[in-house]
Amino acid sequence: MKLTDLTIRSLPTPEKGSVIHLDSGFKGFGVRVSQGGAKAFVLTYGKARKRITVGRYPIITLAQAREIARKHLEQQSCDWNQ
Repeated sequence: MKLTDLTIRSLPTPEKGSVIHLDSGFKGFGVRVSQGGAKAFVLTYGKARKRITVGRYPIITLAQAREIARKHLEQQSCDWNQ
């Protein structure tokens, strides 16, 4: 699914636990929706499938979250090459 502000706002709240909705335009990037209705941007990367929380929606925007995730991936790539 292509994440937009509209799709993020309309994501359903799960009855239990949390669900991650991945962005089709950015591999490993998505939004985690918890049973309480909280939404957070997440990034999963690397062979070990590490996952970080980028930030909470709507405290940070989708554009800001994508930029933070890209910078994180760039930094990981630089660290790996050293």
